[in-house]
Amino acid sequence: MVQQAVILCGGLGTRLGDLVADVPKPMVEIGGKPLLVHSLARLREAGITDVVMAAGYKADVIRRYFETHPQGLSIRVFDEPRPLGTAGCVRDLLPHLAERFLVVYGDVFIDFDLRELLGAARDQDAMATLLVRASDHPWDSDLVVVDERRVTGFIRAGEPRDYPRNLANAAMYVVDRRVIELMPAGEKLDWVKDVFPAAMAAGLPLAVHEFSGAGFLKDMGTPQRLALVEQYLADKRRVEQARGQPGPISTVFLDRDGVINEEVDLLRDPADFRLLPGAGEAVAALNAAGMQVIVVTNQPVIARGLCSLKTLEAIHARMSDALAAAGGHVDAVYFCPHHPETHHRDPGGVASLRVACDCRKPAPGMILRAARERGIDLGAAVLVGDRLSDVQAASRAGLRSILIGSGAVCQPRPNLVVASLREAVSAILAGKLSAS
Repeated sequence: MVQQAVILCGGLGTRLGDLVADVPKPMVEIGGKPLLVHSLARLREAGITDVVMAAGYKADVIRRYFETHPQGLSIRVFDEPRPLGTAGCVRDLLPHLAERFLVVYGDVFIDFDLRELLGAARDQDAMATLLVRASDHPWDSDLVVVDERRVTGFIRAGEPRDYPRNLANAAMYVVDRRVIELMPAGEKLDWVKDVFPAAMAAGLPLAVHEFSGAGFLKDMGTPQRLALVEQYLADKRRVEQARGQPGPISTVFLDRDGVINEEVDLLRDPADFRLLPGAGEAVAALNAAGMQVIVVTNQPVIARGLCSLKTLEAIHARMSDALAAAGGHVDAVYFCPHHPETHHRDPGGVASLRVACDCRKPAPGMILRAARERGIDLGAAVLVGDRLSDVQAASRAGLRSILIGSGAVCQPRPNLVVASLREAVSAILAGKLSAS
């Protein structure tokens, strides 16, 4: 069982300007408290009891703070006498390291269950387990090459890449100290450039665990990324309020394909758009009840080059016409144009959209954006969809959900399972979600 974490706190954080004039980057306040305090809370929840901090710039600020704010943990702060890279500083701390430990970067905002990674590392026969995830900038990220869950190589930022899988190093590792013992002391070392290749050359297996997406993980080393973290915290407060105070439904989010219209594999032609039986009347009933109706739909056909934005607009215009013929309308359409994988070779694909994002369901980004822009009370909203990703997106946004189809193996569980949009709307109007 891993009970020790090593936090790398040596960066200067110059891109944050005046925010790091008096404090090191890991001590910048986010949501009213230092970044490291957020990280330590997640570590404590995961069963970590011993924390070793490798500090550089303004290490004394970190030391003084945690001498008086120990966070219920054993915290030791060690000064890095000179920059030794992301791994050299850990090698110099070898006498203080447990047999297995978690490596965390001090400038990364963490808000997910770390037991996810620790459990995966426990179950794999590997000397290190790397957390990986799809990147929102795979063209200049450190990518990990894997065979099943075993690491076979790395593509470092700036190196040529020909349709690799979008599996980026998330800079969080569970490491056996034998990996560190391979490295020379007192030298500048990097995990991806030096340590992990040396381990592989010595026959020490490395494994990966792919981040589930349930939670948040973001480097906050620039003002733009810091703003994203602050936005995440504001959205999180809104979601927690929705979960704690569900009320009568006033906004209905609808998935598109399979809910409003017939499912067509990668719908890309307006001529193929056809309303499902009763869908128009169901939307009209929501309109008549004074409810907002908002479509939230994944449209990877854009990233794959199968459909242009202009054509997608034509598809949605056809949807509006079809709904209007039944007396209904939607108040807004939010769509995700991205596809997270880079290794497909779709002719005409849009490389800039082949990225991870926060809008593609099961991520809640489209729902949260709509809530911000339209003043929606998430506690008074429901999402109707036909896939597990719809239910997951609703759960992450604090919404109740209705699944069209079968919910036999669906986790999290939807609030209701129905056969059609018409049946879902009948349940909403009958108040069947009011106590859910």
